[in-house]
Amino acid sequence: SDFLTSGRDKGVMVYGKILKGDRLDYAVGSFQADGEVAAVSGAKTSDQAWAARVTGEPLRLIPRMPKTLQKAHLGAAAMTSQAFEGITGLRGQTAAGETFFPHIQVFGNRTRLGAEFSWQDGPLSLKSEFINVRQERRRQSIRLADLSDMFARGWYVSAGYVALGKLKSNGAEPRKAFLTGK
Repeated sequence: SDFLTSGRDKGVMVYGKILKGDRLDYAVGSFQADGEVAAVSGAKTSDQAWAARVTGEPLRLIPRMPKTLQKAHLGAAAMTSQAFEGITGLRGQTAAGETFFPHIQVFGNRTRLGAEFSWQDGPLSLKSEFINVRQERRRQSIRLADLSDMFARGWYVSAGYVALGKLKSNGAEPRKAFLTGK
């Protein structure tokens, strides 16, 4: 999924909180291009990009929701840009570095939609993200007709359990180290 996300780029962003207590945050920005990850041989592949993201713990607002579910952190994000014509499509690559689809000819809108979920209760934690990318391929056939859009999706799910020691109040690490006991 790292190759489907945009990465960093210069731009302007406005962010803040919608609800008190870190329950709902937002960020909206405009960036010079699609980010460093979308570059092909160091050259940018799109014009100005627009992005928005909302994250938080909206289930806390439901009084009858079980306390453990109220700890769920949810998020949604969207980004759009205009891809330059040419071999500027995103590539697909595994974590081991194997390319399963190379940069391809694209032209038109590049749209990313994402969702995230994380939850921690005591020693147990879950985390997941999903991304969907759509790239238009206008005028890319041999007769300058539009080809079907290219779609790419990435996701992961991870779980963790602190088996040794007691958690600190922030839940980040055990109170005592496993081998040293300090």
